[in-house]
Amino acid sequence: MNPLPHLQPGKKAESAGLPPDSMLGLAYERRSWKKDGLVVPTSYYYDILAPDGKTVLDTVQNIEVIIDIGNNEAKIALWDRNGVLITRGTTTTLQTLKSAIYSTSDAPVWQQRFYDDYQAEQYRREQLDGKRGELPIQYSDDVYIGDNATEALVTGPTDARFSQAEYLLFLRICIAEALEVAGYYQENPFEEKNVGLCIGVRNEETAQGQGLKPEVKLALDELLGPVTLIKTVGERPVERKLHIREYSHLPQSWGAIYALDTDIMGNAGLVETDAITGFDGGWFDIHLLEGVRVGKGKGMRVKGEKIENIGGVFLARELANELRKTKNFPQLGVMSDAEAREALRTGTFKLGGRKLKDGDAEKAQRIITHFKDTNGTKLIAGLASRHPRLDSLFLFYGGLFINLHDQIVGKMTDLLRPQDFYMTLPYDDETQLPKFANVIGLAGLYNLKNRKKALR
Repeated sequence: MNPLPHLQPGKKAESAGLPPDSMLGLAYERRSWKKDGLVVPTSYYYDILAPDGKTVLDTVQNIEVIIDIGNNEAKIALWDRNGVLITRGTTTTLQTLKSAIYSTSDAPVWQQRFYDDYQAEQYRREQLDGKRGELPIQYSDDVYIGDNATEALVTGPTDARFSQAEYLLFLRICIAEALEVAGYYQENPFEEKNVGLCIGVRNEETAQGQGLKPEVKLALDELLGPVTLIKTVGERPVERKLHIREYSHLPQSWGAIYALDTDIMGNAGLVETDAITGFDGGWFDIHLLEGVRVGKGKGMRVKGEKIENIGGVFLARELANELRKTKNFPQLGVMSDAEAREALRTGTFKLGGRKLKDGDAEKAQRIITHFKDTNGTKLIAGLASRHPRLDSLFLFYGGLFINLHDQIVGKMTDLLRPQDFYMTLPYDDETQLPKFANVIGLAGLYNLKNRKKALR
């Protein structure tokens, strides 16, 4: 396998070290998920039952949507009409317009409508008749989400996040935007879209055979049901209706290993190894995954542990402190975590709102490269020391390791680890595979699970 995919920008999976038929290979090449020339089903039949739990009132088709709710980004995957897997990441920030003094952003403005005007009239009549007190809120605040927003949402355990109404609204908007991008609102834009949701939860919140922790299940239940969102761009509001009919859950971090080793029909063993050690580099922590093959040509049994207080945010904050030192750029103000992360990724930053030029730009590049070579290499060495034996393929993925590719290669070389025993995932701005590898694997498994329900 080629450990240097960053140096080969071509879109051929094999040249980037990926098995061409693997889920990651298809995602990297933006190929349709097809078998024998036919697109695999990406929606499935769902029976709406009466209160007795037996009588079928109606049958709808649920669009498969997969979401990995990371601390820094919500990552979503779904298929377009041609069977190409679409992946999207949205920074977990939300801006209410009432908290913004003035905005020139052209980002879409969203709000949730809790009941329609007909219901509002019914409520007013009840109020006049003395049967109702204060009217319930009909609309949420106007908000926009993503990179232009400044209000960070709750991080941490799933139940803590879902207890925040703004976080639920954020996720619903993310799902609606993904359905838009995949083309589901092009035909019948006012029609309610039925969704079957697969949610990637923190590894410690679920275990094989044990299901979700009760508090996590109660939290996820909050997403179920119909939602009406109003999207306004300029002066034109449009409705986006969706109905989350049911959800499944899977642990987040092992998806990349599955997507690398498995094709879209569930055939495993695409990687020539009996074991994979995965390092999933996140924003606030790193997950160490150990996958061991259970038989020739079969899948892997995976177990994992979380390494806390080590992740992208801590490295970015250390870099921000380094840049502000007197010998470097003492005029630099306090950097946000997002700004520091971008400096770590790009090798530059803005000073007083302006891009660095000439000598300052070269100085910044030199400082950041030295910082990554020192601190990033130290981080990689610490991870490698947890698994010193040469008995598995090291797989580095997650947003953190996008920034540390050169340091990974350098440290593996220092440790005399052969090139066939470590791998980084190829990165380009279009597919951003290291960041989306987990959600791609979750999508593949969820899709396989629903295949029988897609045929009637």
